[in-house]
Amino acid sequence: MAEEPPAQMIVRHETSARLIDAWVNSKKAKADNRADRELAHAESKLNKKKVSLESKEKTIELNAEMNKQREIERIKNEEATSKKKFDERTVGIEAKREQNKHKIDHMAQKFRSTGTLPKKCFGFCSDD
Repeated sequence: MAEEPPAQMIVRHETSARLIDAWVNSKKAKADNRADRELAHAESKLNKKKVSLESKEKTIELNAEMNKQREIERIKNEEATSKKKFDERTVGIEAKREQNKHKIDHMAQKFRSTGTLPKKCFGFCSDD
């Protein structure tokens, strides 16, 4: 008959698991918040660029008809380039977010398998 582990060890293991889960949630929240801030910044830049280009487009419409079509085409190409850069930045940010989450999951799995705890932060301290 196998001897049951003492209640103290069970409580310690459950506490460790809760602390690791709190650490994982904290790290994932930080990764999400960082990615959301970067996405908001990139979107803000895109919106400012759109407003600026729309303003230029209205000015061009007041000019001669011949120049009008050529300038509008140039601005639309510039807007498309800005949109492409925004999309590339978004993909990069999302990839970084997933990479950070994967890294956190991997570290958490390592902590769980070895029974050790992270040396930093359990949801109530600040680290970068």
